[in-house]
Amino acid sequence: MNKILALYAHIFSKKIFFKLNYFLFHVGLRGMGILNYTSFSVSGEKFLIDFLKKNHSLDLVLDVGANDGNYTAFYMDYSKQVYCFEPHPNTSSKLIERFKNNNKIKVIPKGLSDTKLKTVIYDYAQDNGSSHASLYAEVITDIHNSQMVEVPIELDTLNSVAQELNIEHINLLKIDTEGNEYKCLKGASELLNNNLVDVIHFEFNEMNVYSGVFMKDFVELLPNFNLYRLLPSGFLPIAYKAHRPLRYEVFAFQNIVAFRKDIDTLVK
Repeated sequence: MNKILALYAHIFSKKIFFKLNYFLFHVGLRGMGILNYTSFSVSGEKFLIDFLKKNHSLDLVLDVGANDGNYTAFYMDYSKQVYCFEPHPNTSSKLIERFKNNNKIKVIPKGLSDTKLKTVIYDYAQDNGSSHASLYAEVITDIHNSQMVEVPIELDTLNSVAQELNIEHINLLKIDTEGNEYKCLKGASELLNNNLVDVIHFEFNEMNVYSGVFMKDFVELLPNFNLYRLLPSGFLPIAYKAHRPLRYEVFAFQNIVAFRKDIDTLVK
């Protein structure tokens, strides 16, 4: 293998082949479950739903960063209770309206993090209430190159909210908070350390450049879990200690699924 790589580098490491190498780079990323955001099927989320329905209980699902509620809609028929957390007032009001006639879905108009506080979320000035709203201004100004607006919101910790809502066990914890996923998990430390969360589904992407969080941080924060990158029809193990960071520190869209080790059937 090393000889092949050395030969390739000798022949193709030239400016004239940049477009070819860049194309192969992107093809390779998609083959490893990265940047597959074009559809619910290509992202692997459809596969994940089917897998969880067959192999895990979905009695209680938490949708953190629920946005328009599409993720909740996919799980609500298989769950006894879904809690949707959405801090943006424009978005949460639409979410409440969408599920107002569904008793099993409760919308909580606040966000989750590692501390309780009142702060602001940043969104597009021309589309205030978008799916890209983030606690990191650079997500709007740098990644999406747009004018931003500040929207007052409220944050809490999952540890605290779980006590208030009498949540004793979470079957699926989904987090999509545009770069704040790590802090959400830090705020759930008591639940995680006491094995009260079965499966976690979160995104790792370019927003983590601005939040300053690496995949290594997630691996160390979740010692009781096995982490996988979601493929369109499977799971790719994240064996961080067995490989160099190059394989996992890729700051581009990817779905990460963490199964608690004592119930992880994929190990077999």
